[in-house]
Amino acid sequence: MHTVHGNFFYTLSNKKRLAKYLRVSLKELLTLQDDSNYKVWFEEGENGKLREIQEPSYKLKSVHSIIQKSLASIVAPEFLFSGVKGKSNISNASYHKDSNYIVTADIRSFYINCNKEYIFRFFKYTLHTSDDIARILTELCCYKTFLPTGSPVSQILAYHSYARIFNRIDAFSKANGITFSLYVDDITLSSEKSIHPYILKKISKLLESVNLSLKREKTKFYSKNSYKIVTGCAISPDHILLRPNKIMRKINNKLCKHEKDLSKLTSKEIESVLGQVIYLRSITPNSYSQLFKSLSLMKAEEKIKQRPL
Repeated sequence: MHTVHGNFFYTLSNKKRLAKYLRVSLKELLTLQDDSNYKVWFEEGENGKLREIQEPSYKLKSVHSIIQKSLASIVAPEFLFSGVKGKSNISNASYHKDSNYIVTADIRSFYINCNKEYIFRFFKYTLHTSDDIARILTELCCYKTFLPTGSPVSQILAYHSYARIFNRIDAFSKANGITFSLYVDDITLSSEKSIHPYILKKISKLLESVNLSLKREKTKFYSKNSYKIVTGCAISPDHILLRPNKIMRKINNKLCKHEKDLSKLTSKEIESVLGQVIYLRSITPNSYSQLFKSLSLMKAEEKIKQRPL
């Protein structure tokens, strides 16, 4: 881990060096900026609404992964739990589990509202790249004018592009005796004392200053004696992190759909169920051992099939 000064992109101004680092040709630096490099489809969310997914091509995803690894190596603040090695939604929940009062809130359509100009400013003014390098990196990482939902670089880049405002939210929270954390678009606040609605109003105003907003309908205030849901994890009133039954039901429902025959799972279903199993095993390491092994093997076989000849 290092500061921005030790990052490869810091003060970069040479296109040839950039192309070599990203393992592409100078011509590909241009062609990979085109939106035709994305596969777009719709996925049904938990609320039944369709969510657009923009997935980069194999080559572009490789470029995104290189950029992601570089940005993830920059020292992150304590409050950031997404896009950081060793941190997750579970460690985010654990960060707050000993507090009596918790408030959770979502940033509305965060990736879609991640304006291309803020992404450009990050590369230009935080990493001090030349204008043309900042523009190339911005175009490579964006679909149309926003961050793609299916890219490995979007999590960490979304944070860095709005780091200034998140740092202000953190400072404001600390000044009021509140612990703040960010996991992708999920904001969590916790305290030993009840959190006044004024705190959320102030945070909303800070976000609105950069054209972001909170989903008011998703904001939840949890009292001292209630069960709390933080980034998908349940916390009991006596501060114990619980394995969520909702995820277990999802796994069982998916397997029952195919009569528990794993060979009938599609590649997307393998990815989805494996992710859910990994999540549960991070809370209780010995759970779903055989299913984890089988799905991991199937995912590896799927990756081999998808590689271009």
